[in-house]
Amino acid sequence: IPESVTSIGSEVFSECDNLTSVTIPGSVTSIDFGSFEYCDNLCSVTIEEGVTGIGERAFGCCDKLSSITLPQSLTYIDDAAFATCYSLDSITIPANVTSFGVLVFAECTGLKTITFEGNGCKLHENFFQNVHATAYYPAGNPTWTESVMQNYGGTITWVAYTPEPEPTEPEPTEPEPTEPE
Repeated sequence: IPESVTSIGSEVFSECDNLTSVTIPGSVTSIDFGSFEYCDNLCSVTIEEGVTGIGERAFGCCDKLSSITLPQSLTYIDDAAFATCYSLDSITIPANVTSFGVLVFAECTGLKTITFEGNGCKLHENFFQNVHATAYYPAGNPTWTESVMQNYGGTITWVAYTPEPEPTEPEPTEPEPTEPE
């Protein structure tokens, strides 16, 4: 998808069975309703920094979707965005995502690991419908309470993790002066 594209329209790639991978550039701000729904052979999706929203059923029923990278710029994931993505086995939800729809990961029966990087928030009761997974949340974050850590229609084991510190660039050093020979 070229950098000149600013939005992925509703159902624009729906049922594109020959599509196996896609990179969505940061120039795109939203991925609309059903944009990639029923792409039966879509295996890998990379969404670059700049994208803020994933619309309803955007990647729903992508049976072979096993790898998706979400950007830190993402703020919402709408209804059933990844529902019935049977091959998806792990996903990391960036810290800035504060709004979730219903049934987001419903029937993702291959999903085993979900890592939340941000604050805890109450999810819809069927958010994880029929999912049996481990959900990781940041240790020491007081927003992750017992009322937030529920099963949401699946069987979820909640585990605290210690986030890795942001990598820092080493300070540049001046080269030692050398004497001319």
